[in-house]
Amino acid sequence: MNRSSTQSILFYVDQPAVLWSVHVVAVVAAAMCMVGLFSRVASIVTLLMVLSYVHRAPMLTGQFEPVLTALLLYLCIGPSGRALSIDRWLKSRSGKTAEPSPSLAANISLRLMQVHVVMFYLIFAFSKLAGEPWWNGEAVWWLMAQSESRLVDFSFLGQWNAAPVFNLWTYAFIAYEFSFAVFIGNRLARPLLLAIGVPLWLSLIPITGLTSFALIMLVANAAFVPAAWWRSVADACCSRKTAAA
Repeated sequence: MNRSSTQSILFYVDQPAVLWSVHVVAVVAAAMCMVGLFSRVASIVTLLMVLSYVHRAPMLTGQFEPVLTALLLYLCIGPSGRALSIDRWLKSRSGKTAEPSPSLAANISLRLMQVHVVMFYLIFAFSKLAGEPWWNGEAVWWLMAQSESRLVDFSFLGQWNAAPVFNLWTYAFIAYEFSFAVFIGNRLARPLLLAIGVPLWLSLIPITGLTSFALIMLVANAAFVPAAWWRSVADACCSRKTAAA
């Protein structure tokens, strides 16, 4: 592999002890990013470590990694950890925190995230149209037939003449991805698209085993959840903690 075009911390690690140390740093940083502890530093370190893994072995990556790295990048741009985080809880304990104020960086980060997610949906939808199984409605059946990756064996459904169900399931994925890209900006269609996405993406897990990819797409969809709803969640969490204290 040509290292001049890609960079990875793992390129400079040649001792097992150092490699394990790097892995531990990556896991700890990801955990801190998840709970919102030293959020800005943790998000940057997590992004660098994920990119290091991706660049070290790109042949092992799939659809999950591009979505993950894009979301992590925008978390680095925006003031992540301002609301639902341990950082805010620690500041509230010391009485140094107030309601998160409007932020230009947060708005830019969110809009970039939304645009990128729409682009992902368009790419997924158009790539499906390049495959004949998605045109004839057999794609879901072929996914079920792959015994190497599936979590649940649904092949017995083939004996029940369930072809119409497979066809509907297949076309539902294509229709949803195109509809999401086109109509997610509509305030009336947005709640419906977000609600439909939950069972649709979760249905992909048992037949393909792509658990991480399905869950990261649901996380990406959350970028379109109204800010007022997130604020209500943050306020509810803070009020419960205050009452408990």
